[in-house]
Amino acid sequence: MKEEEKITCPLETEDAKYFRVLWENSLQTKDSDGFDIEDDVPCFGMHYYDCEDPYPTYPFPNLLKLYAMLGLHRYHMLEGTRFDLHRLKKVNQEGCAASSYYIKLATNPNTDPQKQTFQVRVDEERLGKLDLICSIARPQGTPNEPFKPYISRGGLPDWLTDIALNDRNRFYMVKRQELLGTDWIYLYLQLVLCSHDRRLSLDDMSYLELVEAVIEPIEQVVPELPRLNAKSAIVYITYKDSRIDEPADRKAIVRRVIDEGYLSLRGELWT
Repeated sequence: MKEEEKITCPLETEDAKYFRVLWENSLQTKDSDGFDIEDDVPCFGMHYYDCEDPYPTYPFPNLLKLYAMLGLHRYHMLEGTRFDLHRLKKVNQEGCAASSYYIKLATNPNTDPQKQTFQVRVDEERLGKLDLICSIARPQGTPNEPFKPYISRGGLPDWLTDIALNDRNRFYMVKRQELLGTDWIYLYLQLVLCSHDRRLSLDDMSYLELVEAVIEPIEQVVPELPRLNAKSAIVYITYKDSRIDEPADRKAIVRRVIDEGYLSLRGELWT
């Protein structure tokens, strides 16, 4: 065949390239549960952020740190092994309002000598209020989890009355020593406040002081297990801001439900 008669493949058109990239990213998203995308995918509404960049630009860094800590809390609740957050590594954000966040984080070597990378997925159900679901919290390399539909477990009750609080079979008053040693109660309070105002910094919330907490289990509790760690419960939190001299303490309610591996939190400030 003469040189001028050779058949050549046409150059890839922009439309063909768009659909090829779309298909490749859809496969990558499915294979990695959304964690291994390392570029923006506008057609999916997916945005990639490198948190280890010298000049990171990821949104709401304090809120995302709390989401990462929530994922480690979920893992602790389900697996019984506690790890602390060291730093965020990567974040993929899906959506622009109430969003889904796919977070890669490094664990603190003081609590995890293996220095594992964890994957945490948090889905926001609403903006301006604490209403989210943590469906994935696992060491990187753990097999993908099959999708399970989540069923909402209801809203929040009114603040408990003094008469109701006298029912010690129903309500558990957290002891002072437990209150100081149970970091997830403080985490829940931070999440309520930061969901309400995403501009809050961790320094702003460092002035919060827990006054008391009451646990109302909403599941059948095994008698020999502490009600403090009931997987599904309503948490009534009383706190104050040490910078402000107020005559009355502030209040927040958080409803926690763990079902089929999903951790759902719904919470509000109570006035």
